[in-house]
Amino acid sequence: MEIVSSAATDAKHIEFLSPILPQIPIFAPLNEEQIRTLLYFIQVVRFDQGEMIIKRGEQGNTFFVIHEGSVEVSVESLFGRDTLNTMGAGEFFGELALLLDQLRSADVVCLEETFCYMMDRESFIRLIEKNPEIGDLVKTAARARFNHTL
Repeated sequence: MEIVSSAATDAKHIEFLSPILPQIPIFAPLNEEQIRTLLYFIQVVRFDQGEMIIKRGEQGNTFFVIHEGSVEVSVESLFGRDTLNTMGAGEFFGELALLLDQLRSADVVCLEETFCYMMDRESFIRLIEKNPEIGDLVKTAARARFNHTL
């Protein structure tokens, strides 16, 4: 993984992410200004083809939105490797790692050179410490999502 830049420093990144972030359930309640604030805590990262972004069983602490490229989400089973999903530009994964202290449930591997937007838990905590109203909105949305899935 190579960190390329901050998402808030380039108009193309702002233009790409601004409509996507509100589609992510935990960020859905945020207004336009709060989304712009969120962008300052997101980095642009590059992964090589075949590089593992997430390894099943490891501690989760990062969230990703794919900008360019594609990834395969898979798990190892008794019958070999099972592909659960293939994801591309605009799709996201790992958002619950910002909120929960859980192990990763699947492997995510790049099918080609892939550029992602990444936020880690440490950056997320800084964001909500500096912007408590964002933290309150995200926590409320997360509670609603968890209660809905239980």
